[in-house]
Amino acid sequence: MSQSNTSPADLDLWHAYLLQLKNFFPFSDTDGSCIYVAPLTALGISVGQTIDQNIVNHDIFRIGDLLLPADSPVFLPGPSYSQRLLRFLQSVEPTPGRQDAVTIEALKKANENLAAETNRFLTCRRTAFQAYQTDPDFSTTTFDAWVDKFYPPYQVAQSSLNAASQIAFQASEVYYGPQADDLWEQKAMVSRAFSEKPNPPYNMPTSTAQVTQGEVVGTSQPVIDPADIKYEPKYEIDSTFSNLVTNWVINAKNSQNSPFNLTFSANSSTKATKNRFADVGFLDSNIQLGDKQVTPALPLFTASFNGQSSDVQKPSLAAGVGDGTATVTVTISASDAGIFAVSPSSSWNISDVTKVYGLRSDASEDLMEPLVLVSYILLGYQVSITIQTDSQSLFSQIDDGLARVKSLGGSATLLGLKVGPLSQTQVVGVDQITRDSKSQTITIPPRDNSQLTLIGLMGKKLGTPRRAAGKVQVSA
Repeated sequence: MSQSNTSPADLDLWHAYLLQLKNFFPFSDTDGSCIYVAPLTALGISVGQTIDQNIVNHDIFRIGDLLLPADSPVFLPGPSYSQRLLRFLQSVEPTPGRQDAVTIEALKKANENLAAETNRFLTCRRTAFQAYQTDPDFSTTTFDAWVDKFYPPYQVAQSSLNAASQIAFQASEVYYGPQADDLWEQKAMVSRAFSEKPNPPYNMPTSTAQVTQGEVVGTSQPVIDPADIKYEPKYEIDSTFSNLVTNWVINAKNSQNSPFNLTFSANSSTKATKNRFADVGFLDSNIQLGDKQVTPALPLFTASFNGQSSDVQKPSLAAGVGDGTATVTVTISASDAGIFAVSPSSSWNISDVTKVYGLRSDASEDLMEPLVLVSYILLGYQVSITIQTDSQSLFSQIDDGLARVKSLGGSATLLGLKVGPLSQTQVVGVDQITRDSKSQTITIPPRDNSQLTLIGLMGKKLGTPRRAAGKVQVSA
């Protein structure tokens, strides 16, 4: 199934979904923003009144560090942003310096002079400190204030050291190139985020421990084995996040919540339109809805049964809005929901790296791929989905397909959600889905009160990578 033979009505259902999501995000069509649908079993963030922050940190990292495809509005977890940034820095070719007999001699003399001035300064500092300690009034003033007033040689030595340091820096810049020092420091900065030990502010402690019901309702305190703590690059989320989502948990049962509803629909009469997804950040000329990873999400429902074809591009059964005459209306509801900004920590992130550096000619091709970094996420608590159709035929196909997944074994997708015979962490069990043949309505109730559900995302396209213009010049 490719975009060309996916019915316009099926595409329109996803487009309608994206347009509704767009209303919640600070979207701009001039800054590379893209809106993504998140199948509601994709990812989430753990929540609870007494949840350990390390667990939350892991979930924030897991979502924030994902790179999204620039050619599909259906959420697909991609490569790690932090790892890609480090690989990028390791593969760049900085602006070339001038390496010849003159520059190498100048660099040698500058470094020798810097070493000599450093030694002179340290000797002067030791002598000054000894003099400072012999002053009867030394305890009433700081060393720095004392030398400024009573020890002029100290200022002379410090000025000479500063001058030598500047000359050495300039000689190094001429020889290695103007970007060499910055590149070295940036590589070190990003590498610090990958330390396996605490290294604030570059990384943060995380844990994959499961959340208990006691932590959700606040009747027990979590105890995490220190051996289960892992350190990952630090990501930031809105400062209001923790208090807000804790209140969602508390208010979910006391009617003080703020219900969230998102409704969209499509019908089989929809005609194909050009650049259908341009208003959510994508162009039809680039979009690849036919990718084998995206195909199961299109059309509305697909199913594959044990013993039959397991090719995701050729499911045993596919049923969508474009089949016959049908209107489909979807409502996603939550007891509470909200938008949160997510970003890599400025302690290690380099946001404009592609503008500063070009890649070497031998750099991996995957570093040239256009990708999108998550910037905002829409999270909901106690999320449910209702799908209603006026087509008896469409409802029956979905109803029959779900029944066969249950009896024969296999898998299905329903609005992108993964469905299986039994419920799992990211799989909805068939028995959890309510089907009402009278109203032709399919309902998936809230599944887990220890998770915030990822409903949608907005990301921004990363700068377009480029190859470096030339290599470092080496002269005889």
